[in-house]
Amino acid sequence: MTNKTILGSALMLILVTTMTSFSVHADTSPSPPQDGVQYKFFEITSSSLSSIVGKWIKTYDGLYQGVTIKSDYVDSKNAIYQYTKRVVPIVNSDTPLDSSNAKKVSDALIIPSSIHTVAIVYNIPEFKQSGLRLNGTVLADIYLGKIIKWNDPEIQSLNPGTNLPNAIITPLHRLDASGTTYTFTEYLSSESNTWKKNSGKGTTVSWKTGSEDQSFKGDSVIASNVAITPYSIGYSDLRSAIKYKDTYAAIQNADGDSFVVPSLEASTAAASAVSGKLPEANGNWSKVSIINSPGTNSYPIVGFNYILTYQNLDKIKGVDKNTAGVIVHQIYWDLTDGQKYLAPLYLAQLPENVTELGERGLGDIDFKGSQIFAYDGFVVEPAQ
Repeated sequence: MTNKTILGSALMLILVTTMTSFSVHADTSPSPPQDGVQYKFFEITSSSLSSIVGKWIKTYDGLYQGVTIKSDYVDSKNAIYQYTKRVVPIVNSDTPLDSSNAKKVSDALIIPSSIHTVAIVYNIPEFKQSGLRLNGTVLADIYLGKIIKWNDPEIQSLNPGTNLPNAIITPLHRLDASGTTYTFTEYLSSESNTWKKNSGKGTTVSWKTGSEDQSFKGDSVIASNVAITPYSIGYSDLRSAIKYKDTYAAIQNADGDSFVVPSLEASTAAASAVSGKLPEANGNWSKVSIINSPGTNSYPIVGFNYILTYQNLDKIKGVDKNTAGVIVHQIYWDLTDGQKYLAPLYLAQLPENVTELGERGLGDIDFKGSQIFAYDGFVVEPAQ
């Protein structure tokens, strides 16, 4: 088998019904905020998404002068906790809603908003370029303490013709709860049964390597410390890796036929490969993963970012019907016009059919039984 390194550079809606009737509605997008009316609501956001959500809020508020949106920024675990408590109408999360938390929100609406990419960054003075070939088994064994030197035969075999140094590897990892850790450990769990059994996946896990001074808060701190620590390895969001000019690995894809360097194109390719198998926004997302998606160009360590909202916005304190309409419009804007702000922040855009899934999901939002927005011109009404 030949391995290569990839550097990455008329809706049909089938309606099956026995208990439901449909009537035509004129809307093709949600109604925008009314001029001269003041709207205010709050969001909660995972800290890793502060840049994009901040940009979305600032831009949207500028477009609609009567709208004021505020967001608190918290760690990934706290964001999900706040969602289960129905504190605000929107939670922006970099981790999925797991099965235990999903049980706490009977009207959950889960809408992918973008894709994050986890880069494996390293500092090898004798190999000062990106593209070192690694796979999930090797990464798991490094973080399990089984592989301790850069010239270990398992690493060397993936990089024939490269003379790697006889130097101790220093693995760095996140100390705080983060979506980056969730995606990275989800990947390790998919590649190594030993890792899955001993540490598993989560926003925080029990690390088998590294002392206290090898644990850090924030992707940018991981990336910056790798940049100044010879023979270290770590994981961070792609933006931080590029900001601190880290070298990053080419990871073997799920098909085993190529090694893929992280890029926005490779992340969107990963989501596209599984997009046809995703549930509807009101479905069960607890087992959804785009880790290790098939495809020659699919980068394997990626995850969705989510807008978490509710089907019954009247159940959220401080939200009236008019504000509910603005919330729906703002989410729609994030999924459409707002997507152009992703690339400068090194977040990948959604495939078209995943965006469409989110737009359909907005049709499930109501206020005291009244539908806010009818996607694609259909209003769903109970059969008489």
